[in-house]
Amino acid sequence: MKQVWKYPLNTPPGGVVEHRMPADAELLTVQEEHGSLVLWALVDPGAAGSEARRFAVVGTGHDIAVRVGRHLGTVRAPALYGGSVVLHVFEVQET
Repeated sequence: MKQVWKYPLNTPPGGVVEHRMPADAELLTVQEEHGSLVLWALVDPGAAGSEARRFAVVGTGHDIAVRVGRHLGTVRAPALYGGSVVLHVFEVQET
């Protein structure tokens, strides 16, 4: 049976966050929740194994220092950084 789990993306713009997830987790959305940036994923808690996945948080107009893959969402969140930054979240592609 599947469940939706959330993963905090606690890093300043330009940072990368790594989370261990059940194998084959489906990434759903990124939004602000209670002043934090959060990623939600559809997971199978009984999946055989887990995998480390990395996510880059980038501000508009900022350099991207890693190789990015799928765009997961853009967040305009007044509760983050005084509302002065629009954040974009990407899954990091492994080389």
